[in-house]
Amino acid sequence: MGCIAAFPREEDVRVICGILRKNGFDVAGKALTGAAALNCAYGAAGGILICACQFRDMNFTEIRQNLPDSFSMLLVCRSSLLSEALPDNVVFLPLPLKVNAFVSTLRTLEAEQSGRRRRKRSRPPVRTEAEEKLIRDAKNVLMDRNGMTEPEAHRWMQKYSMDHGLNLMETSETVLHYWSL
Repeated sequence: MGCIAAFPREEDVRVICGILRKNGFDVAGKALTGAAALNCAYGAAGGILICACQFRDMNFTEIRQNLPDSFSMLLVCRSSLLSEALPDNVVFLPLPLKVNAFVSTLRTLEAEQSGRRRRKRSRPPVRTEAEEKLIRDAKNVLMDRNGMTEPEAHRWMQKYSMDHGLNLMETSETVLHYWSL
């Protein structure tokens, strides 16, 4: 995960990138237009887009609407340039920029993103009906052959999966192949 600096002036991009690097942030991209910022974002796995409110080709609202969900947006501009209310998913810092506030805000955004990724990974996978049936069939084989209850069969399959580096579908296929002969 890195930061993308997007400002219409090259000098602003250079200054922001310098602050980022000095404070240990990864610079994943630089952009002078909204389209270039989106291009960088779609080429990265996620991160924080630090940008101005207006570019030659679009404004920050249009960029936010097209920004991948894996990105947070940090808007940096003069308060007087904002003619509209900020969307809930945009964080704002006014110019002149205070470096400590900037770095602190970036660290907070990083922590929020890390939490979102962790929660997303911890969700159980969404399975099709055919996959669910395969898992049920494998549990039924274990219950019939080994006298297990459904929770015992499920725990056995989970442990087998972890011990052998398989997912639950692969374990189900293995059970059905070898134990239902």
